Amino acid sequence: MTKKIEKILAFHCPLWDELPKQSMFNQEVVEYIQDCLDPIMNGEVAMTSTMIQNYSKWGVIPKIKGRKYGRQQIAFLFIIAIYKRILPIETVRRGIELQMKSVTIEEGFDIFANSINNAVQRIFKTVGQNRPFAVEGIEISKKTEGINAVSHAFATKLLAELIIESGGYDQIGDYNE
Repeated sequence: MTKKIEKILAFHCPLWDELPKQSMFNQEVVEYIQDCLDPIMNGEVAMTSTMIQNYSKWGVIPKIKGRKYGRQQIAFLFIIAIYKRILPIETVRRGIELQMKSVTIEEGFDIFANSINNAVQRIFKTVGQNRPFAVEGIEISKKTEGINAVSHAFATKLLAELIIESGGYDQIGDYNE
C-alpha cells in the first residue's frame, strides 16, 4: 500500500471535543485546519487567511468576537474546507443552516466528522489491495440530511483523482507520491 493511501486511511477529522478549546488567530486556524486535513487534500490547500476573511464577511461562518476564532468558527471552516470541493459555497452555507435547524453545533459537527471519517474509510479500505472497489451502504436519514452523501462524494472524488494520478486503479498500490 502506498504512503498516500496509508495517510488517507489514517486520517481522522477531529470531533467537537477534540477541537482546540482556546480561540485562535486567523493564521493559526489556517495551519491547524491544513495540518488536520492534509492527508485528504491531495496536495490542495484546505484553507487560506483570505478564504476565512471572506467566509466571515459573507456570513458563511458565525461572527467572531475580537480577532480570534473559536470552536464554532473552526467547526464551520472544517465543513467548508471539505464540502466546497463538491458543492458551491452558497449550497454549503444553506446545508449548514439546514443542519443547524435540527441539531446543536456540537452534535452537527460530530455528525459531519464521523461522516467524513466513515466515508474515507469506506471508499479507501479496499484501494491498493488488488481487490475490486466496493462501497458499503450509505445511510441517508433526517438526522444526517445530505451529510453522508456529500462526504461520500468527497471521498469518491479523492479516489478518482488518485486513480488518474497513478495511471489506473490497478496502479494505486504501486503509486508513490
